[in-house]
Amino acid sequence: MITSFFLTGFMGLARGLISLLPNPDSLPSQINDAFTSITPYISKAAFFFPLATLFTIFTIGMSIEVGILLFQAGNYLLNKIRGSG
Repeated sequence: MITSFFLTGFMGLARGLISLLPNPDSLPSQINDAFTSITPYISKAAFFFPLATLFTIFTIGMSIEVGILLFQAGNYLLNKIRGSG
């Protein structure tokens, strides 16, 4: 119950922050051109340096870090509610 409360709050905060990002359709044409011009270089680099694996490892690492942060925040709040520190 407490975990779902914290996770719901975290996801609400994350959705709120993501909603601040601009819509890709409304980006300036120079930024879209930059994305299209860098795509061939990224695909060449992916042959030597697997970017999909890098992003997977980064996602797993961030998930672990967020889990640890939520655990510590839950313990902190629980201790404050109990009055022990």
